[in-house]
Amino acid sequence: MSKQSKRGVRAPVPEKSAAFFGEFWNRRLVNLAADLVVVPAVRLLRGSEGARQTLNGLAGEQLCFHEDRLVPQLGRVGTYGFVILPGGCAWALEEHEGCTFCPFQRAVDRYVGNLPLDAAEFLRLFGASFQTIRDRVTMLNVFTAGSFFNAGEIPEETQRGIAKAVAAQDNIRILRVESRLEYIEETAVAPVIAALGGKTLDVVIGFETQDDQLRRMLRKGMSKRGLEEKITLLKRLGARVSIYLMIKPHHVVTEGWGIEEAEASIRFAFAAGADEIQLQATYIVNADPDGTKGDKNLMYEWHRDRGFEPPSLWSIAEILRDTAPLGPVMLGAWETEIPPPMRSPSDRNCPVCRAELLARIGRWRTTLDPAAFAPETLPSCACRTAWERETADRSRPPDSRMA
Repeated sequence: MSKQSKRGVRAPVPEKSAAFFGEFWNRRLVNLAADLVVVPAVRLLRGSEGARQTLNGLAGEQLCFHEDRLVPQLGRVGTYGFVILPGGCAWALEEHEGCTFCPFQRAVDRYVGNLPLDAAEFLRLFGASFQTIRDRVTMLNVFTAGSFFNAGEIPEETQRGIAKAVAAQDNIRILRVESRLEYIEETAVAPVIAALGGKTLDVVIGFETQDDQLRRMLRKGMSKRGLEEKITLLKRLGARVSIYLMIKPHHVVTEGWGIEEAEASIRFAFAAGADEIQLQATYIVNADPDGTKGDKNLMYEWHRDRGFEPPSLWSIAEILRDTAPLGPVMLGAWETEIPPPMRSPSDRNCPVCRAELLARIGRWRTTLDPAAFAPETLPSCACRTAWERETADRSRPPDSRMA
């Protein structure tokens, strides 16, 4: 058993009253806010949007939000709703501390501490967020900072309760959840699909890269064969499958190879049976800016100590244009990530091209039209010339660096 196994989602059920735990009182305001926004009078006075703002404001966190994006399955723009639950990640609580790039477990640790949430508290938080956005969303994303199908993170009662809530809401067509491979089993997935009552379940798997060595360096703990087997299982059960991939997920990845590697990963994922790619450009987060929390953040350390940078907007444009014929590649919005980036792809480009490229990326997110990045229509500037020089070498680093 690892030295971290008693924290967060692995904390034992307390033998004494929850009131003896500091975490209980720290969460009290959030729970009071959750109770407040479901009161009909509050929703009547404030409206759903006002209630959402009240919930997020009292919680001091972005517990729920919505934004318009293309929904590839429907072939049109729809409204994505996002509900964030502090389930946490058992993988991140292992001795190795999980995936190198992920900051989410630290946020969950600070909220959950050694007083785990039970099914009732999860449903309370979900219900409050859901009430404020349910009437306007087409797809509901439930983000748990871990694996939805791990009952040790999100109790089975909570899983089914969420699915039933979606089933009862006519305008919501799709429920999207995330999971590691080891929790994707028929016994876990089938009850959620049944509870959805004919709505679509979209399962997102964070695979990040097709390069086996690079994936080991990221501490993903997943194999290509394992991914292919779970995709087959999910398809047999009637689920839809999306795959998370990253551009430049490690400091050894150069800008040039980052383009080649991301395109190879997209080709692999579609060949393995993915319905959709969720492509995320790396960004830098300093989760512990004042050094008081003891948080480790390798991405930040690579940026600080090695000069590691997120990918350029030019690289993102090329990847999206080149892979457009393969299937829907949705680009993650680093602008709305939690915690917010201190450095992102937006910072890599110059004032001459930045706004233009961001506008074209916005067009891509609502159309998936590769014409948004037609080379002859793109702006010319000094940073484009510098990027072309930087990416002239697209070779994979030697094995001596991939260790």
